[in-house]
Amino acid sequence: MSDKPTNVVSLKGLDLEVKESEPFRVPVPGGKGFIEFPDFTRGDTEEVERRFELFHEGSASGIFSPFLKEWLPAKEYEKFRKAFPEYNQQALVVGRVMEVIGEKLGSQGEGRA
Repeated sequence: MSDKPTNVVSLKGLDLEVKESEPFRVPVPGGKGFIEFPDFTRGDTEEVERRFELFHEGSASGIFSPFLKEWLPAKEYEKFRKAFPEYNQQALVVGRVMEVIGEKLGSQGEGRA
């Protein structure tokens, strides 16, 4: 029997450094500034998972206000509601922001390696 462990997972090439994260900025119609969506993928794992859970619940039910209220600071949430008062507008904007977040996180790939 060997004293050397054989099932060691290499972390080489992974960027594990915690870096300051820029918010995702959505222009307000009419050139009236931006709405800043914080990067909710940063922070405590359970908090991030809770936000993903709220997003997926909202995606399945079509009710995503609870997710937005938790994600956006109150000032940004009100600015968002005023800039995009219609449900379909809000759904499209949130969908686009989530696409960008998904691109940032990268693909999980297909199947097993």
